[in-house]
Amino acid sequence: MSVFEVLVVTAAVATGLAGGVLYAFSAFVMHGLRRLPPAAGAAAMIAINRAALRPPLMLLLLAAVVLPVAASVVGLVSGDSGAGWALAGAVVSVVGVLGVTGAGNVPLNERLDASPDPADEWARFVPRWLAHNHVRTAAGALASVLLVVGLA
Repeated sequence: MSVFEVLVVTAAVATGLAGGVLYAFSAFVMHGLRRLPPAAGAAAMIAINRAALRPPLMLLLLAAVVLPVAASVVGLVSGDSGAGWALAGAVVSVVGVLGVTGAGNVPLNERLDASPDPADEWARFVPRWLAHNHVRTAAGALASVLLVVGLA
């Protein structure tokens, strides 16, 4: 396997895993939290957000952005025919996973954490946070598909 192919495979796995983790939140974690009383749901989400700032998730999200970018750069420099697909996967991951996280989910998390009344903030938080998370989920999945197509 070439360096490009190794990077594309690892990037596809990382973006797919990131999309899967984010999907779990959209599919059932947030559903479970919404079934709790607002104060309990907000408190649980605050605790989850604080726990998320640890290496397991941070390294995965970093890999889901850095690896596709590295793959696209190596592919473009080497003239690999799949470089365009890798670049598309990198753009989707950078914008849809990293960008939406930084511009959408993180500010909402910080607002919930800093709220004097998290239970009151919870009602506004959930639909906006989920909308952003759905985009991140789809971006992780799409980036993974684009990267795999680059191998074909």
